[in-house]
Amino acid sequence: MADWQRHYAALRELVRDEEGADIQPGVTVHGMDVGRWLAKQCRPTAWTAHHPL
Repeated sequence: MADWQRHYAALRELVRDEEGADIQPGVTVHGMDVGRWLAKQCRPTAWTAHHPL
């Protein structure tokens, strides 16, 4: 969970001043690929892993 929070915080920092930013895989913040992380979070399977039914 800490890894998820680090990526979220880094992404939030990146887009804070850039409304409508297009974050693609390969975009890094503090050495983390937040673009790849964001793409993964947009997949329905990512959320079912966090909240099993």
